[in-house]
Amino acid sequence: MNMLTYLARMIPKELDYVCEAIPEFSTRYAKWSITKIKRGRRLGAVCFSSQQMEINVEYYNTMDPETRKQLRQTLVHELAHLAQYMTGGRNHDRVWKSWMRSLGVPNPRACVKRGEMSPHIANMVEKHSRQRDKIVGICAGCGHKVMRTRRLPKNKQYTHKQCGGGLIRPV
Repeated sequence: MNMLTYLARMIPKELDYVCEAIPEFSTRYAKWSITKIKRGRRLGAVCFSSQQMEINVEYYNTMDPETRKQLRQTLVHELAHLAQYMTGGRNHDRVWKSWMRSLGVPNPRACVKRGEMSPHIANMVEKHSRQRDKIVGICAGCGHKVMRTRRLPKNKQYTHKQCGGGLIRPV
């Protein structure tokens, strides 16, 4: 689906605001598309190399009012990245924050905290996190298993916060 058509349907006021502020916006992104992804913990993303806005459908498959609000907020977040890209910002800098405020988000942050997510999305994120976590270390002091999605860097020594024992890497 065409990205601008989708945004015009989902967040029309915000899209109109950006198009008025940046006249070449709709021309620049006319060929972009919305892609549905089913992986990762991200709720949404902008991919400049493939000219796509990605939305994680796994999280938005129930459209209760809280989830709909979260989808809207994710779309506004990604729209701010597109506007920021055209006005000289990077990542979640002050240019992005300024766009977020202009689009009606009073206290913009890079990501949503778990307590602010709809219950459905929070459960999906938790489930997905548990599926991806692996044992990255075992405490030599108490035997506690340290779980993470990513491996720990090899060139560092780690200690368990609770007992102070060193972490042994599993083979």
